[in-house]
Amino acid sequence: MIKRNVHSLNADDSQDDEFGIYTVFANKDTQKGNNDVGIYTVNSKTKEITVEVTIDNKSVEMEVDTGSALSIIPKKEFDQMFPNRKLDSTDVILRTFSGEKFKPLGVTAVNVNYNDQSEVLSLYVVQKGGGILFGRDWLRKNQTRLEQNQQTESKC
Repeated sequence: MIKRNVHSLNADDSQDDEFGIYTVFANKDTQKGNNDVGIYTVNSKTKEITVEVTIDNKSVEMEVDTGSALSIIPKKEFDQMFPNRKLDSTDVILRTFSGEKFKPLGVTAVNVNYNDQSEVLSLYVVQKGGGILFGRDWLRKNQTRLEQNQQTESKC
């Protein structure tokens, strides 16, 4: 069953697993006005990998999502954590797995601290979402630290 507003694909209702797939395509050709960005997220009952980061002096648990081109936060969580924060407009267009396009509500620059690293990074706010995603844009800035963190938490 495909739900357009939720941007998810559900397995047969009789099955125990439920999958949500989101896509946003990254296109670096911004000079031609093409700002489509891609996020691929597959959610199942498998425990997600999360990291605790500090965003503008607030502790935030984020799901590490290597399929997500951008780091995103749903509006509800954004408003709770940063009630007075203003959003900047963005030309980025998000696209779901089914090809539907939508714009994020906006973007804001935030100070992110993780494992003694500090960076000012872009956080995209979306109307709805399944959680706060630590996307590839942030992962690239913290790649070495995240690899070390995953190795210490890994249980074989």
